[in-house]
Amino acid sequence: MNFRKILLVIVLLFMVVPVYAVDTDELFLENIFINGEVIEGFQKDKYEYEIKLDKAVESVLIGYTPNANEENSKFFVSTEGEAISSDYKLKPGENVVKIKLRSKEDYKIEKTYTLKLIKEDTRSSDATLSSLTVGGVEVPLKDDTFEYTVLVNNKLKSVEVAATIRDNKASFIQGYGERLGNNAVALSGETTNIEVRVKAENETTKIYKITIKKDDYKNNDASLKSLTIKELKFNFSKDVITYNLEVNNEIDKINIEAVTNDAKAKVNYNKEVTLQEGLNKVTIVVTAEDGSERSYRLNITRKEKVSLVEKIEIEGVDFEFDPETLEYDIKTTSTILNFTVSLNDKEATYEILDNEDLKNGSTVSLVIKNKDSELTYKFNIINDEEEPEIDNTIDNIDDSIDEENNNIPKENFLKKNEMLIGLLTLGVGILSMLFAVLTKFKNSKIM
Repeated sequence: MNFRKILLVIVLLFMVVPVYAVDTDELFLENIFINGEVIEGFQKDKYEYEIKLDKAVESVLIGYTPNANEENSKFFVSTEGEAISSDYKLKPGENVVKIKLRSKEDYKIEKTYTLKLIKEDTRSSDATLSSLTVGGVEVPLKDDTFEYTVLVNNKLKSVEVAATIRDNKASFIQGYGERLGNNAVALSGETTNIEVRVKAENETTKIYKITIKKDDYKNNDASLKSLTIKELKFNFSKDVITYNLEVNNEIDKINIEAVTNDAKAKVNYNKEVTLQEGLNKVTIVVTAEDGSERSYRLNITRKEKVSLVEKIEIEGVDFEFDPETLEYDIKTTSTILNFTVSLNDKEATYEILDNEDLKNGSTVSLVIKNKDSELTYKFNIINDEEEPEIDNTIDNIDDSIDEENNNIPKENFLKKNEMLIGLLTLGVGILSMLFAVLTKFKNSKIM
């Protein structure tokens, strides 16, 4: 089938099939009837009516006449809400019926007539109380006053509420009536708010708001609203009074902040606490306005200090390592040190600095780091086999003068002249002996 044939088929269809297009101006009712009578003031383009009915009318018959100039196939009439019947029951007050005209083609709502049937309501609208008693205290009721404050004894934990409705056709709304026996009102804090709700016969509702206030009240709330430690995070609840906590050894002091639930309560505690290794017990005492007390306890365990380094060894060097000692004097002739390092923290790392061409006076640094700290151990090199420097000061030179009047060391002078010195010593000894002999001969007598 070519394009011309398709176009011809479409034209023929339009010629054969009737098109129903409803003009909205043609959608209307000729009349609306209540019990066989046209409603007063009806106009086809007026869409809302209010009809007052006598209190004795129990039901009505509603009818209508469609536009006589329109074919029934072009529109139909429906109702919304309760169906229109020969026995349409009326309730006291307002009854609403809607008559809708719809296009039969696309069901689009085009026109709506609204009927408000007002039946005179003879039911009672009285929803007031004739008496009200709270905790044995009678409340003086006033007309058109629905908010009251009642003082009760400070020691009461609960009160009973007794109320009487003025009109016997009225009723309490469920859950808002009298509170007696097991349903007594529990008193919490300085004030407790309750409501008594009454529904009249005609369903009018009145709400009585009652504030129950304790006389000479003093709050017994000795709880904390919040408890925080700056250096430590933990989950706090005002009803949990004991906490077992643990901190690392690096934390030797904590700062505590406690806030009471009641502004009139007092709290006693040390805001700054110094921690010893092991278990530390901290007590926070809250005193309520009425003198009641509650104690919160913190059992804080500070871990024992664990050295970052377990052991450091140097090949060929005998020294005693102490994790707390950061500097050592090492005697060695090596030009490089071979370290063996054992760490207690698997995540820690170390770095050796200036460990080459070592000589007397050199310093090798061993730097150890983890996420929390850094340590630097220093090893000072002492090499005893290096030739000491000669001290050329004048105090170490002998004052002896050689033949050329030069200063020479005393030791060298003796070595060079030891023969001469020996002969001089021998001569002095002979002379001494001759002198002794001559003296003895001179003093002798000849017989």
